Amino acid sequence: VGQGGVVLYGKDSATPLPPNPKRGTAGGNNSQPRRVNVAHNVMQDLGRVLVHVAGVALRSASGCVVAHNRVQRCPRYGLQADSFYTTQNSLDNVFEFNILADTNRLTTDTGAIEMLGSGNPGLCGNGSAGWFTNNTVRFNNISHTVGSSSSDGSHVCVHGAGGPPGSCRGLVWGVYLDGGMSGATVHGNVIGATLHGAVFDNAGGNNSITNNVFVGGAGSSVLMNFGTAGGPANPDPVSGVVPSRDIAGSTVKRNIFYFGAGMGADGGVAGRAAAVASMVPWQDEELKNNGSNFNLFFAEEFDAAAVPLFPGGRNLTSWRAGKAPPSLLRCADGARASLVLSEDCSWAWELRADGDEAGVRLPPPPAPPPPPPPPSSA
Repeated sequence: VGQGGVVLYGKDSATPLPPNPKRGTAGGNNSQPRRVNVAHNVMQDLGRVLVHVAGVALRSASGCVVAHNRVQRCPRYGLQADSFYTTQNSLDNVFEFNILADTNRLTTDTGAIEMLGSGNPGLCGNGSAGWFTNNTVRFNNISHTVGSSSSDGSHVCVHGAGGPPGSCRGLVWGVYLDGGMSGATVHGNVIGATLHGAVFDNAGGNNSITNNVFVGGAGSSVLMNFGTAGGPANPDPVSGVVPSRDIAGSTVKRNIFYFGAGMGADGGVAGRAAAVASMVPWQDEELKNNGSNFNLFFAEEFDAAAVPLFPGGRNLTSWRAGKAPPSLLRCADGARASLVLSEDCSWAWELRADGDEAGVRLPPPPAPPPPPPPPSSA
């Protein structure tokens, strides 16, 4: 088709908008599309005329479910959900059980699944609270996200090859959380790492990336990628510039990081493979406290425990350093707890030996009554 597959565009304005004959829009609030189900479709060979398209494109649309679709051979996104500031956020959408292959064939700075925030993650929310869009990407299969770019207008790089040395941008990811996207969940997906990462968390925060399989191969450089951070306490260590946005770390837990053939310790388009990296100087606040626990790292061609796969040239051992759980509270009965909900410890979160929270701790049983005194001999 000339454009994309399914387009759901809205603009939820607090002030009624005048009609615009040039654009063909009627007057009114132009409310968001809501609670739309797009399921069990095959979409392929899209964007024959307009390139900036998606198989399913949501803009200022909420409560939609996009499930069990196959999207392949398209010039840009497979699936897209974009927000535009406080009253125009895309909230509570679910992308699940989709197969996305051979996407982003003609464009760069893109992903097979793209979710765009409001530009400031503090504005990503329902208008009364930020940092939480509740958008979910789960149980999808993403492979062969291509990426094409040109830095001189005459040579075109396709999937990192074909241009002069150093001219290929390579800005393509499996899941692209862009523009301060916050409060999103990426769970249970199998994601080919493409040129610059399986997941890119750019300028957002409070995102949960859990239980995914990140698959790297020849031409991949990074598996989990971060972008611009923020906060007055976190100026850029090189330029000294203070970012204009706050920062709230994300969580990257229980994922499998797989470094396949051709992704050697000195390979990858960025010079070497990396499990976690950033497009700007790294700040530990990109992750919540203990926000990168319980991940599995496996490499075919090198020792994933020894090679510096983490920011600052750290290997797995040094990456773990300083990330031990916080000191635990101790209840009156001697038991340890990570969070006490009542002063007498009758309600608390207890900790297992492996460091993970086990659940609500019930009060200990009452002590047995003392034995009666022995009978008197008098």
